[in-house]
Amino acid sequence: MDQLGRYPAAGTPAVRDSRPGRGLCQVARHRLCRAREPAPRAQYPLARLCRELRSRSADAVDALTTIAIAEASPLDEAADLLFARHTADMHADTPPESIHMLPREALAAPGISFYLLRVDDGAAAMGALKRSGSWGELKSMHVLSEYRGQGLSHRLLSHLIEVARAEGLARLYLETGAPPTFGAARALYARAGFVDCPPFGNYAPDPNSVFMTLPLAPADTPVQNRAGTAP
Repeated sequence: MDQLGRYPAAGTPAVRDSRPGRGLCQVARHRLCRAREPAPRAQYPLARLCRELRSRSADAVDALTTIAIAEASPLDEAADLLFARHTADMHADTPPESIHMLPREALAAPGISFYLLRVDDGAAAMGALKRSGSWGELKSMHVLSEYRGQGLSHRLLSHLIEVARAEGLARLYLETGAPPTFGAARALYARAGFVDCPPFGNYAPDPNSVFMTLPLAPADTPVQNRAGTAP
C-alpha cells in the first residue's frame, strides 16, 4: 500500500499508516489537533457585559426613579423611620453628654426649615437649616442606610447650601461626630467645601465633636462663639 504524502491535500481521508507502530497518519493527527483548539471567544464576554452594565447603573437608577427635595414638617409621620434611625445611630457611637441632636419637636420652631428627600414618594433622607442672624447651622442630616451610596446625601447637602445662599446667609456651620463611624459624613462635608473650625454659637469644646464651616459670601460677617470672640 502506498504511503500518503507528508502534507496531504485538504479533504484527503484519514488512513492508517501501514508501517508498524505508526498509528494514524499526518492527516488524522492534524484534524485531532484542530479539534482541540479553543473555540473563538464570544463577541461580548460576560466580564465585558458586567462592566457595561455597571457603568450604566447610575443612569438607569435616575431614569427609573423620581427624586425630590421639599420642605416638610418634622412631625410628619413620613419622617418617623428617619428620626428613629438617626437617634439610634447617635446613641450607638456617642456619649449622651456629647449628643447635640435637637428634639424632633424643636425642629418645628420658627427660624428652622426641615426638608425631606423622597425617592419615589418614600422618605429616604432628611436635613434641617437653623438660622441664627447672618449665619445658619445644618442639623439632623440623615440618609437611610438602604439608600446610601447613591449620591443622595450630596443632593440634599447641595440643596441646603443653595437655600442658605439664596437667603443671603454669610456662612454655614455644622457639628458632627469625631468617632470613625462619622468619617463618611466628614468627608461629604469636606468635599462640599466645609473646613474644620472652633466651636461656634453655644457649643463648647468636645473631644467627641468636630465643628466645620463654609463661607457663602465674600464679605463674611464675624460670628460670635461661646467665649464672645469670632470662631
